[in-house]
Amino acid sequence: MDRDSLPWARFMDSLGDACRTLAKDLYERAGEEEPVPPVAVPGDIPELSGKRQTAIVELAELLNEAGVKTSDIAKAIHYEEPNTHLTLKNLEHLGHIEMVPGSKPQRWRLAAKYRSSQPYMKFAKYVRKGEWTTYGDISIAHRGDTKAARAVGRAAATLAQFPVPHRVLEKGGVIPEGWHADDGEGPKECRRRLEEDGVRFTLEGRAHPSQRINWDLLVLRVEEDEGP
Repeated sequence: MDRDSLPWARFMDSLGDACRTLAKDLYERAGEEEPVPPVAVPGDIPELSGKRQTAIVELAELLNEAGVKTSDIAKAIHYEEPNTHLTLKNLEHLGHIEMVPGSKPQRWRLAAKYRSSQPYMKFAKYVRKGEWTTYGDISIAHRGDTKAARAVGRAAATLAQFPVPHRVLEKGGVIPEGWHADDGEGPKECRRRLEEDGVRFTLEGRAHPSQRINWDLLVLRVEEDEGP
């Protein structure tokens, strides 16, 4: 996109949000209910078509209970603060995010149904020393498909209580470029921890496939421990 087109792109993006707000008011005046958004599986990330809305819900910081200020969200997605606030209100209406009660200034977080990462952590804790698995495997173990793989990755990268996050990798045993420990150490620290666990690496720098734990074994371990 050339720079002359950027103001028009921003205008159209803002206009779309304004139209959604107007549609809400028109539904109410007509005495009709708006179409109900699809019900989410706990821990999923809502799928949206709008660029700005998608950028917001994909912010890992929104997983935290404390939430994020509007101004910080605007900076993170490189958008004007008033328009960011309007987009946040639309996402709130859709049930994707919520305002943290009593927060001053206002802080926002993902709705509880999207913040719930307990099912993923349940499976992750069964990845033993000397093993590794993928975000997709945990998603399949929990819900039967890979649609929640991004949510697993976000939870592993964001939540301090996520068990052994260094043992949960991207497809093919790739350590995520953005991997970081609580002390700020990056991907090299992830590899160090895996090697300390006994995980070998290929010449391409990937965790060795022979030590990968697939979703079916994770399910089996959970069932043996907790019952079907």
